[in-house]
Amino acid sequence: MNLPENFCRRMENMLGEEYAAFLGSYTQERTQGLRLNTLKGTCDELESVLFEEMARAKEGDGKLAVVPWARGGYYYSAGDNLENHEAFRPGKHPLHAAGMYYIQEPSAMAVVGLTDRFLPQNFSGVRALDLCAAPGGKSTQLAALMRGQGLLVSNEIHPGRAKILSENIERMGVSNAVVMNESPEKLAGRFPSFFDVIIVDAPCSGEGMFRKEEAAIREWSEDNVRMCAERQLSILEEAIRMLADGGLLIYSTCTFSSEENEENVALTLAKHPELKAVDLLGEKDTCPNKDASIREQMYAVGLRPGNPDWCDERTMDMPEEIRMQVTRAVRLFPHLVSGEGHFLAAFRKDGERIGSNSSPECLTVLLSEAEIMNTVSQRGQAQEKHLERRGREEKRHKRESITNPVNTKSATISRLVRFGDEVSLLPEGIREADLRGLKVLRPGLHLGTIRKDRFEPSHALALAGFGPSVLPGAAEYELTLEEAVRYLKGETLMSRNSEEKPPTGWTVVTYRKMPLGWMKAAGGVLKNHYPKGLRWLG
Repeated sequence: MNLPENFCRRMENMLGEEYAAFLGSYTQERTQGLRLNTLKGTCDELESVLFEEMARAKEGDGKLAVVPWARGGYYYSAGDNLENHEAFRPGKHPLHAAGMYYIQEPSAMAVVGLTDRFLPQNFSGVRALDLCAAPGGKSTQLAALMRGQGLLVSNEIHPGRAKILSENIERMGVSNAVVMNESPEKLAGRFPSFFDVIIVDAPCSGEGMFRKEEAAIREWSEDNVRMCAERQLSILEEAIRMLADGGLLIYSTCTFSSEENEENVALTLAKHPELKAVDLLGEKDTCPNKDASIREQMYAVGLRPGNPDWCDERTMDMPEEIRMQVTRAVRLFPHLVSGEGHFLAAFRKDGERIGSNSSPECLTVLLSEAEIMNTVSQRGQAQEKHLERRGREEKRHKRESITNPVNTKSATISRLVRFGDEVSLLPEGIREADLRGLKVLRPGLHLGTIRKDRFEPSHALALAGFGPSVLPGAAEYELTLEEAVRYLKGETLMSRNSEEKPPTGWTVVTYRKMPLGWMKAAGGVLKNHYPKGLRWLG
């Protein structure tokens, strides 16, 4: 690997005697990882399914090494990517399409994995923001902790990457997320002091991407490092504007430069005395290993604290209190951990959190198809003449709130929003009015589409596990591995001859009890409704 000369010089100055080991890490195969999605089951349940699938695909017990800083995180090697569909290919397996796990670089799992003990235990009433969220690893990791409670806003400023983010939110079955495509400045203007938890995985110079992407090497320069550091500070400023009293701000990068890491932490603390760095390697909680502190355990797996001595003249004379707080950040280097490398720090804002501690709303009791259609009909009758005057095109794109205060489920109904023919359920903690004028890709859980006088359930509804809740007559049909692969390719299936009573009507098809999507069954034929844009090729 032809690393930039100035990058090597900078790293040698930072690491000293460790530099040779750091440089040697680039001759090794890069690490890969996956993280189980506990929205789909417990870690033990999902692990059992995963390992059984791997054992069936190849010799051995199929077990994977554990990522020590992330619950449900595992390493896998490129050698696991066997060629036929009977083999376990992590990125092309029905369990991946079902959202049972997310393929994520192991170091990146540390951002949520090392901060989860500082997060609320009950997320009801909690508002969380992932500000630079694509492709969705940290958002879906946080969503698994939230378990459908509270509000998660996942934002990405680049439209193409925001689309990928939205697809991953859907695949992982996240029901309480709003996906946006906005600038930090616009969000900060709309949501001042609003969020209890904010993640800023800031765009950076990408030094931790060198083994993964050759373009990251070509684009690296010292000027780019400085430009990234300045941009990160501006993003942090907007995030701080949105942070509520008592809130937690998590900052991370996948780069090694001190300008983008320790120095930005020091500059942020110096400018904002209302923030205090959280000690991510401290001893706040009871340790799993009673004979070692959390710091000792983290050192044992290769994690290291931030180093204020790596700061340049902008922060070299920082007060001792800030120097001490910089050491509360965490470094992951590829010569010390199995991972590409990462940096993270967390800040707590002064003040007492004002969030709700009410009991979480039960999402398993959603509105039925009949209730949705009845609500739409009542709303529609009142506005029909007005909408007709505005023309069919405007009617199709009109964004309206659907409310029915008479209904006993008025609290849920008031969260229904309609975008043209699409109906979604807003998460708790945000109103339809809060989203006006913003680029919203996903306003919550997409329930389905109104087509004249009928309701067509969405793919997201199936993957979130709520299909039968909205369509009480909907069946579930378990597929074999071969059938699941055919389904994901968009093929029509036939119910098996051994079935005494084949499914009829809307049917959620599953593999290993994990929903894959919808089919519509009649006369033993299961018509495929897997989204065309997601279908496997070949």
